[in-house]
Amino acid sequence: MPTSVPDHSLVVEGLSAGYGSLTVVRDISFSVAAGEFVCLLGPNGAGKSTLLRALVGSATIGGGSVTFGGAELSGKRPHQITRRSIALVPEGRALVPDLSVRDNLLLGTVPWNRRYASADA
Repeated sequence: MPTSVPDHSLVVEGLSAGYGSLTVVRDISFSVAAGEFVCLLGPNGAGKSTLLRALVGSATIGGGSVTFGGAELSGKRPHQITRRSIALVPEGRALVPDLSVRDNLLLGTVPWNRRYASADA
């Protein structure tokens, strides 16, 4: 009998995202299968960082959906998304240099705001 393997695919459908009333990313759709590597390329200001921030809940999603392993991530808080093993590692200037790579990654799992610490996972 085959073992059930969890679906770790990322599916983005018709995603629009931005900051406040400013829409930066419009109607983006793509999927990434488990084990697949994907690269985002584009000039400065093309929306690459905004797209990634939308995936982790740090940019406002104005439309569309983001699912990971079949679970809807749109509208979730960043710490809830991190618990599903999705995190954004910023450029070097936002890392803590005295911590290991592992510890810097684990920082994303800490609910810094007490208001969110008791929120739904």
